[in-house]
Amino acid sequence: MEAESGELREQLTGGRYAVVQYDIDEWSFDDADLAKLFGAPAPAAEDTDEAEDEDEDEDGASFALIGVATSVYEALDLLGEELPDEEWLTELDQEAWAEEAADFGADAVGEGEDDWIALLQGIRDPRRRSVAQLLCGVLGPMDFLTEEFEKDPYLGHVTARLPGARFVMLASAAPPHQEVAFAILELPPLGTPDPAARALLRAAASGDLAALRAAIGEGADVDTLDEYGTAPLHHAVAARTPGAVDALLAAGADPRVQAPFGNAPQFATADRPDRPHPTARRVDGDEHWTILWSLLDAGADINAVNTAGQTLLDLAIRSDPYPEQQVRLLLDRGAVSGELAHTRVDSLVSRLPYRYDDLLRVLRNQVRFLLTTGAPYDHPLDAMLGSTGYYERELSGDYLVGLVDLMLTHGVRDRPGTYGRTARESARQWVDHGLTHYQAVVDRLATAEVAP
Repeated sequence: MEAESGELREQLTGGRYAVVQYDIDEWSFDDADLAKLFGAPAPAAEDTDEAEDEDEDEDGASFALIGVATSVYEALDLLGEELPDEEWLTELDQEAWAEEAADFGADAVGEGEDDWIALLQGIRDPRRRSVAQLLCGVLGPMDFLTEEFEKDPYLGHVTARLPGARFVMLASAAPPHQEVAFAILELPPLGTPDPAARALLRAAASGDLAALRAAIGEGADVDTLDEYGTAPLHHAVAARTPGAVDALLAAGADPRVQAPFGNAPQFATADRPDRPHPTARRVDGDEHWTILWSLLDAGADINAVNTAGQTLLDLAIRSDPYPEQQVRLLLDRGAVSGELAHTRVDSLVSRLPYRYDDLLRVLRNQVRFLLTTGAPYDHPLDAMLGSTGYYERELSGDYLVGLVDLMLTHGVRDRPGTYGRTARESARQWVDHGLTHYQAVVDRLATAEVAP
């Protein structure tokens, strides 16, 4: 209605917006496509085999870029052009619409059905009307996400391929109507560095303190942005050079630059040469910690989230070895977890990511964090042992015993659970079924007190 009346909301205009759709067959969005989207110089040609390997390892989703718009209204029009154009684009049939609403959109429409019909009748453009029907769930059951976008199974990880972009809307097919999703993302502010700014960016990336100070002395803006929306501070953090980070902060660099776009400096990592990405998933070591404390002391938001919805505390929890002291210091500063905020130990251990050593290590750390901080749980021993047994090639006895030991040492008690069995009895059953590495679990639980 706003688009047709011309009464546009200012907050929905200006900027640049990418419109994408889920496409399981689309794997060709590469660095050249990203450079074109951001208006950056084309990257140098890479070895084909190496490029293919990188694509396979990319933490992204299958998606196709529909187009780029200069407002949310224009982005919705682009989305409308991709929707089916058969009977859905004819004049609105009130009776048919009401019937579909009863089948699919009753929860969304509710008692205001007549108001919805009147609203849709007031949209003259059939494609805009089709978009409205899509978003209210009449063309098919859709989940319309307004938060926790990163958890969507279809487009949740698109921001890993569009660094610094943030979701404006995401419509995703509700089960069992799978593999359909559309999203609009706002692209981050970008820059066109002048020679002095370019010199500062290069110095920050290389850790050349003399060149960095010289560029600042020549008047380079310490918060200048490059063509990908990254500032000198991002480059210095990604290069893990504490001296460069401290020099930039001393010169007035903003430790919160690009934070609203999931691209705060504390998440920067050297994903590509001269192109930091907000894809750090753990804290790398002492130099990284030194940098992070400097950023926090300078005013960085300790609970800013990255493109995966993780906070700095989540990165710490994922680190190896588990940094108990640093986690405690972050908690003392008011840090919270983004990815574990509503997670129970029971759900973590009910489906173990077997054969993936890195994911298993992260899960063990997350269990430790939740138990240490007093997060609620029901019967995690039963959740892990009651229904699922793993082959030794999938999950070692040492790992299983390690998780059991974590639980027991943090006060978890064994008691009857699934089928009335204790966790020890469940572990004994797996031994009887040929999974002999569970004997170590049986032995460890034999030393534990059983609750009534």
